[in-house]
Amino acid sequence: MGRPARVRRPRRGAAVHAAGGAGQAPDQPPQPAAEDLPAVQFRRPGAAAGPGRAHRRRRPPAVGARAAGAGGGRNRRRRRRRRGATAERADPRPGPSVPAEAAPLIDALRFTPPAELREYNAQVWLDTSDDLKRWDTAGATELNWLVSRDAQTLANDKLEFTPRRFRYARLRWQSGVPLQFAGIVAEQLLQSEAPPYRDQLRLQPAPGRQADELVYAAPLAVPAGQVGLDFGAQTVVLPVTLGGYRELPPRQLGQAGSWLFEPVASATFYRIVQNGQVRASGELDIEPRHAAQWAARGQGIGGLRPVLRLAWEPATLVFLASGAPPYSLAVGRDKAVAAARALGQVAPGFSAAEVQTLETASAGPAQQRHAGADAAADDALAQAGAAARQRLWVLWGVLLLGVAVLGLMVWRLVKPAASKVEAADSKPSAG
Repeated sequence: MGRPARVRRPRRGAAVHAAGGAGQAPDQPPQPAAEDLPAVQFRRPGAAAGPGRAHRRRRPPAVGARAAGAGGGRNRRRRRRRRGATAERADPRPGPSVPAEAAPLIDALRFTPPAELREYNAQVWLDTSDDLKRWDTAGATELNWLVSRDAQTLANDKLEFTPRRFRYARLRWQSGVPLQFAGIVAEQLLQSEAPPYRDQLRLQPAPGRQADELVYAAPLAVPAGQVGLDFGAQTVVLPVTLGGYRELPPRQLGQAGSWLFEPVASATFYRIVQNGQVRASGELDIEPRHAAQWAARGQGIGGLRPVLRLAWEPATLVFLASGAPPYSLAVGRDKAVAAARALGQVAPGFSAAEVQTLETASAGPAQQRHAGADAAADDALAQAGAAARQRLWVLWGVLLLGVAVLGLMVWRLVKPAASKVEAADSKPSAG
């Protein structure tokens, strides 16, 4: 059992120290074990000694913070300053060495007040350390709690600071009364890379140009970035080469062109069932490729007839929803004028994160427009073009006619003058 320490009244402005022995008082509650994240727990400080009096008191309960991996030391100290309170916990016994990279990167502490507390205001500063010798100020905040009569709470219970790793932490009260919090939780910002969303298309096989070959018709607009084969319920292990054909021009006029097979990826695709568990090959990553036809070559693949899976990252279309839904999106017209605009013109003032939170429109079933409507639109466009060309020819004709009239007028003006000159030259001189 530890021996109670003696506290003497210091001089004005000096700190008051209370240090316990190596043991622990029997009436002191057990200390919580260190968690994975640094946890800070405090005990309400006792009343300060009256002026001009010295008294004996038991060792104060443990206060302060200790990070995960620290040893469970017994020596603790409590300090109070005149212009604020400081609470800390010291552990003289070295704990197991933890690499600095393994320590969590903490960026905030969240405080939970006692259940019976209805109002609290304090300014709290946070200091961190790795060796209990050098302390760095991490941040400060104003803690506020206000509970109304109908149990509604207005609170500012979070202390945020620059992300850092530390082993020990302590709080300093610049204003307000030090409080034993019901709990303090250290928060760590976790960032993980989620796989991008991909659309997938399943294509049925057809006989290829060779015996051990299958071909798959695919939409040319799909930029396939991943390919895979699905063998259904069969147990298969098969090396397959995926690719496509490219037509070569004929070497001589009158001859038919040839087709060249261009491999894209080669791998062993499989589906194995063992002890009731299915193991199947996944997709292969390839360079995004647009192809109207895919080909798969492998020994015996014609009898297996696997389904080809194409996966790609779909493009994102952001539009301004004006008017009542549903909205129509027309595609597939080669004479359409491009109407794409910069994102800043469509959604001005929106950040990239805000764009990701916009409502997502789901595409319904595609509807084929009637050929008559397309023909009428094409006829109207052709008529407009013909009218424009006709106006252009008329303008050119008027211009040429004006040039001809102007030339005729000049010729008629020049001809009499030339006749008078010739007549004067032909008259004989008198002599």
